[in-house]
Amino acid sequence: MNKKPIEFLQWDITKLSKKIKNKELSPVEITTTLLDRINDHNPSINSYISISAEAAITQAKKLESELLNGVYRGPLHGVPIGLKDNVNVNNMRTTCASMYYEDFVPDEDATVTAKLKKNGAIIIGKTNMHEFSAGATGDLSHFGPAKNPHNMKKIAGGSSSGSASAVAANLAFASIGTDSGGSIRIPSAFCNIVGLKPTFGLISTYGIKLLTATLEHVGPMTKTVKDNALLLNTIVGYDKKDPYSINFKKQDYTRYIGNSIKDLIIGIPNNFFFDLVQEDIKISLDETIKDLMDIGVKTKRVTINTIEDLVVAQQIIITAESYSMLQKELRDAPEKINKEVRDFLVRGANIQASEYLHALKIKHRAIDELNSLFKRIDFLLAPTTPVFPPYIGQRLLDINGEEYPTHMLTHLTGVMNTTGFPSISIPGDSINDLPLGIQLVGKPFSEAKIYQLAYVIEKIHF
Repeated sequence: MNKKPIEFLQWDITKLSKKIKNKELSPVEITTTLLDRINDHNPSINSYISISAEAAITQAKKLESELLNGVYRGPLHGVPIGLKDNVNVNNMRTTCASMYYEDFVPDEDATVTAKLKKNGAIIIGKTNMHEFSAGATGDLSHFGPAKNPHNMKKIAGGSSSGSASAVAANLAFASIGTDSGGSIRIPSAFCNIVGLKPTFGLISTYGIKLLTATLEHVGPMTKTVKDNALLLNTIVGYDKKDPYSINFKKQDYTRYIGNSIKDLIIGIPNNFFFDLVQEDIKISLDETIKDLMDIGVKTKRVTINTIEDLVVAQQIIITAESYSMLQKELRDAPEKINKEVRDFLVRGANIQASEYLHALKIKHRAIDELNSLFKRIDFLLAPTTPVFPPYIGQRLLDINGEEYPTHMLTHLTGVMNTTGFPSISIPGDSINDLPLGIQLVGKPFSEAKIYQLAYVIEKIHF
């Protein structure tokens, strides 16, 4: 990746949208320039499975005409966005990175796609992913692995691998990912971008090929915290087509960004979250905590008693639900599913109903404990991942001299999928040019407050 991008391709949405609104940059110019960059660099980085060049240019021309006639749809007007390739776009293939769906073309937009289009976003293409979202490495795709722009030998993280690498490589201004155990936050951490897993049910999953029913969240992946909030503003909302959708009052998620964080209370976990983490990541987070305390943030050491049980419950739920959601594909054409992915999925057939029900009891016990905890603190702060990005194909992780399987990549993120609490990954200080993520967790529907603190952390590190 030798050619430098044209300057505006490096901008965030906040800056770009002002130029579009003021007619200093045209949607057509932005889209055609971005498509040229994708054409040059996607063959090597492999962020995209499908590119929607003709439809994107057609949409850009329409939005440019609207702008010239005084119609402005908001901050996403004329902004090219990538979508993870499990999110349906009418008349554009949705493969889930699998041979099984290689030629599947839906005839309807997912709800999140329709919302983006309505608000003027241009769908530039479908981003690469771990097949069926069934893995945290992100390197098992029928179309080859998406690569990490910071080191092309390293994974981008999964399962929303291409969504993260596209944003980090300036091949999209933002993207949409999905997250059942860390699939937005892990690649965001590894690619040095911002990724939010919102409160469960806040964003509709209708029209998305899900890995799980009760753990999967849809969320924005962006260059900056403010961009993330702008995108969230666009894609939230009740949807009767999604049985888990929550009818929650609409709000502006940017409203606290820039406000003082003095006297906010951050919970620093005594147990679990720092137990199995590479030492350099611990040191970096300690520095961030010190910087926050220097500007008036208060910290409180906290213990989460249910956390170890919650890890086990998450593994039972994700294993059982993944098998349930993909039984048809496993039955019809198992040979069209990568063996490693297939082996993970079929394990769910052995989960007993009693195990699943017990896992749900643990889930609700943990939710009760966390609700009590968040009466005493505003946020939890922890690493996003226990390690820096591993190599593509690597299947053992070195954590302080001990080897662990790659499912440990979800060790610090998956618990909040089970509870449904919102969680964001923000870039920390890179070490040896490898990114790391800082994870913030808040109580349900506290996304605006999470952005308030995330914005300050972003400013500390950049």
